Amino acid sequence: MRGLKDTYNNISLFGQDCDVASGNFLPFIEPIEAKGVSVSCNNPFRKNIVTCKDEVRHEFIEEVNGLDFNVKLLSTKLDLPPYIPVLDKVSTHFEISHHIFPVVGFTLRDLLVQSIKESAGALHEQRDIQFCPSILHNGAFKNKRVILFLSGPDTLIEWVWWNRVECQLFSSLSNYRFFAATGFNFSVIGGECAFAQVLNQKRSLFSANLLEQNGIVAIPHVYAINPVQITRWIKWFLKNPNIRYFTINCQLQKRQNDIDQIIKVVNEILLQLPRIEVILQGFPLPQIYKFGINLSRVHFADSVSAKYAQSRKKIIANPGKNQWRYQDNCIESIPEIMIHNLNTRLLFIENMKRLMINASTGP
Repeated sequence: MRGLKDTYNNISLFGQDCDVASGNFLPFIEPIEAKGVSVSCNNPFRKNIVTCKDEVRHEFIEEVNGLDFNVKLLSTKLDLPPYIPVLDKVSTHFEISHHIFPVVGFTLRDLLVQSIKESAGALHEQRDIQFCPSILHNGAFKNKRVILFLSGPDTLIEWVWWNRVECQLFSSLSNYRFFAATGFNFSVIGGECAFAQVLNQKRSLFSANLLEQNGIVAIPHVYAINPVQITRWIKWFLKNPNIRYFTINCQLQKRQNDIDQIIKVVNEILLQLPRIEVILQGFPLPQIYKFGINLSRVHFADSVSAKYAQSRKKIIANPGKNQWRYQDNCIESIPEIMIHNLNTRLLFIENMKRLMINASTGP
């Protein structure tokens, strides 16, 4: 999700040309949403997204039963810790205390035998989709509740979604008995076709429904980049009062404007819906103080601890200055470094939450 700042206030020529501006998708997409369009909606090769100019856009709409956010999900009353380590194939072989980290995450990319490879500067999918049959038997998953994050590069997400019937995706996922799984994080990019944004939001919601139909607890994935979309999601949550959690994949949000948009979306939803909590995947921890008192309802999931350990780097936190540094370590084993990194990030989050609570209650 890449947010908007100024483009939403002034409609461009591209916005005027977007079919959304003409009210073609009312009542499901508001014409005002075209104000954020800053690139051409013409996309003849269907690169990354399906736009309003696509000749067979109706087929993609029908695939998810229309653009209406009429998907009903059951309860997601999960008991989640403040920090959820996300593991990869390598780190699943290292044992982690289930008392300190009762819940861990795993991604679609690592669940596959082969996912995508980089060649000539581009990502390419493999021909066949095969799942690692016994990956959850590895040591790190012992006595753990595992959340599957259906997130990753667009190439991977779209490839798996396109072949979901052929590879029996959802029935295969149900065999793993995950604690829960998130909806697919189809891209919603600021400046691109307003129709494409809403279509991908509905696709994500529809995927969560397919998870539930296959006996998997679903956590809806939320992207929103303008006030209309935030309101649309809030209305959906109000119609689904048993939903307690949603998630946002933040791994690609590197610009400060994009990070600020995530903070805005989260704070607005949490303000309007006191029962709701959020899982942020890959959010930069030095900026978590910006959630203020809402921080008590924010859970963080990332693979930083495992990734840095595999590079033999210990994470050193300075909570007083809200800073991090990384120390090369060739003495301790990779599992030892990873445990240190996990504990460091957990303590940082817990300390920051205490600071926010104390600041809100006063002396």
